[in-house]
Amino acid sequence: MEDQAVLSDTIEALRKLSQDSRLRPEERQAVAKDLNEIDAFSTKLENGRIEIAAFGEVSAGKSALLNALAGKTVFAVAAGHGSTREIGRTEWKKDSSKWSETGFARNELILVNTPGINEAEGDIRAKLAQDTVRYTDLILFVTDSDLNGVEMDALRVLRDLNKPILIVVNKVDLFKKQEIREITVSIAAKVNGMINASDIVFAAGAPREREREIQKADGSVEIVNYQPQPVIEELETRIIEILEREGKAIMALNANLFASDVDDRIKGLKQQVRGKEVVKLINYCMGAKAIVVAANPVPVFDIAAGIGTDAFMIQRIAAIYGAGFSIRDSEKMVWEILRAWGLMAAAEYGLHFAADLLKGLTLGAGTVLTAVPQGLAAAWSTYVVGNAANIYFRDGGWGSRSPKEIVREILESSSAKSVLAPIREKLKAKFGR
Repeated sequence: MEDQAVLSDTIEALRKLSQDSRLRPEERQAVAKDLNEIDAFSTKLENGRIEIAAFGEVSAGKSALLNALAGKTVFAVAAGHGSTREIGRTEWKKDSSKWSETGFARNELILVNTPGINEAEGDIRAKLAQDTVRYTDLILFVTDSDLNGVEMDALRVLRDLNKPILIVVNKVDLFKKQEIREITVSIAAKVNGMINASDIVFAAGAPREREREIQKADGSVEIVNYQPQPVIEELETRIIEILEREGKAIMALNANLFASDVDDRIKGLKQQVRGKEVVKLINYCMGAKAIVVAANPVPVFDIAAGIGTDAFMIQRIAAIYGAGFSIRDSEKMVWEILRAWGLMAAAEYGLHFAADLLKGLTLGAGTVLTAVPQGLAAAWSTYVVGNAANIYFRDGGWGSRSPKEIVREILESSSAKSVLAPIREKLKAKFGR
């Protein structure tokens, strides 16, 4: 019941993700494929459908093995090079007598065939295989001997995708008992820490033809070829054991990994699109604040106007990320960031106070002298405040880092000269300096 509750919660979370009202129309369009996949995965869970995919090298016998499990010829089998050109699926019609009534007897099992991992046009086939793994609940890694380097590399990649894996040594009819023992020991040593020894099984999807004697009525003997039955009992038993014991947990894990992956991609897209808007906003506010502060002849008003501009900018950044933020909270954040900036922020506002003093003594005439340095200082502080606020709303808070650490990162990754160069030219042109 606990696993079923997890499944139900996962389905609900997937539905909420696909119906996220916070996505803008253009963002929803950009992730339409992901959202469709979420709906497809939700339907898969609701129907209790489990997908079992076979991976392996060309001619390892994946198609024959899946045909044997399905009980019919679905996937093409070639004697020479690999014949699987694209991903194929078929339903596994289970023998209900082998399954418990309370287990997965009523669940739909889908067998999935994939191109060989070392087949020609490998990049395309690798992409097809990777796409398959997104929906796969259980992987059958098929080999026809001890694992080689290519197979081990592929196995590590699949293992990193956090899917349960059975290693199926196919064509067992070709091995002697001693060879089977040696292969088992060798594979177990190679996959130690990755896959349990109990998940290494032997099978023969299409045993080689054999000869047998037929005694005729006239006493003569005829030698005929016949096709032995597939050897899949050990594989069937292990699949049933895994699904009966852990099937729902496997489905829930797979679904949550899928949801997490899609959610990360959607968040990444949102951050990319909205991050560009934030950059435009920061640049606009830098220019506007620089000119307002530089041109203002009234002492103290320039400081108030600067704080007000930064608070407005933070409020707009919050709105871009879909967060409600009052102007009062925005002002608090401005001061929080400036305090984190420390001495450099104090130096900037020291410059403003000095400029205000000069403006006061000269009845505003000193504005011409203070315009460019004041404007540049104002723009620089807006750059720091804006980028810190962007990180805050993008990441949903300061996270494990302090505002001081974030401000330090911004300063280390930015060049004041390059950031302020366009604004410097504007101020010089406006104030004739």
